[in-house]
Amino acid sequence: MKLFMTGIRRMLAIACLCAFSQQADARMSAVKSARPEPDIKLAPADMDWAQAPEFLPQGAEISLLEGSLTQSGPYTIRLRLPPGYYLPPHRHAAAERVTVISGVLMLGSGTAPDKQKTKPLEAGSFAFMSANKYHYAFAEGVTVLQLHGRGPWQIMYADPADDPGKKKDG
Repeated sequence: MKLFMTGIRRMLAIACLCAFSQQADARMSAVKSARPEPDIKLAPADMDWAQAPEFLPQGAEISLLEGSLTQSGPYTIRLRLPPGYYLPPHRHAAAERVTVISGVLMLGSGTAPDKQKTKPLEAGSFAFMSANKYHYAFAEGVTVLQLHGRGPWQIMYADPADDPGKKKDG
């Protein structure tokens, strides 16, 4: 009987190890699939630039790096702003993250633009704007920004008269 019990214990131990091993493999597969290799690799020369959509003041250029601005999901874009570019007070329905790639972005908060109350963000700087927080910006020199967040990307101006898309309509 003692020999029989020892055999059962060994079989149970082996069965437990096999089950544990399969669970561990499944967990590792899940971790690997959660960190896929990037599918998009763009050097600055590979980025396609176009005139920004009509809801931004004229003069800005845009390059869509990832995702869609009109659909739900993550997006990454670059904006190239000419010297003196002004983006009136506006907000977004979702949080927005901005990294200054080059140039200087003068960023302010609120619905009353005041260049004296802006914070200069030089190349390498980062800004996070919560959903529905009003902000405005001025570009000093040619300024390139990288924006990312979750779409759809919407801009709602504090003063509807500042919306360039609406100015064309009426």
